[in-house]
Amino acid sequence: MEGVVSAKPPGLPFPAGAKPWQVAIDDVNDDGRPDLLIIPYERDITDPSQNAVTVFLGDGMGAFRPMPGSPLPLGGCHGADSVTAGDLLGDGRHDHDIVVACAESRNLMIFERDGDGRFTPSSQPSGGGWVPWLSLIWGTIGATTIGVNSSRQTMRTGRSRSSLPIEYSAA
Repeated sequence: MEGVVSAKPPGLPFPAGAKPWQVAIDDVNDDGRPDLLIIPYERDITDPSQNAVTVFLGDGMGAFRPMPGSPLPLGGCHGADSVTAGDLLGDGRHDHDIVVACAESRNLMIFERDGDGRFTPSSQPSGGGWVPWLSLIWGTIGATTIGVNSSRQTMRTGRSRSSLPIEYSAA
């Protein structure tokens, strides 16, 4: 059949962390190749240390390898329901931070990438922070630079809402 590739890339399938549930694709290490970010379905894991973002770096040929320092622990995040990556500082650099929406604990876990490629975690709670609308229970999240200012920008939708809230915050 023309245009169909049936060969399986080397290394597939591969272990994707405990109870893999949601995935995002982005270039988190700025090598021009897509990488995978995977979060587990927390209710199905038995060991709290397995509640973590597993990051796989792509080789550009269809194979992936674990990123050094992965998995990134999701301590303080319960009910992780969405993961994304983006240039949250809006500086145009490909230093993509990783963001996980935590529905049950109603916070965002943000892993900011430093100049050495390491990720530092922080948590942004709902109510009074830059995510007061995060009381929307289960949904999805995206992070990107929208516009020209250099502020942290995320979008989140919830199943109970018909609007798309956008939050802006100074970086």
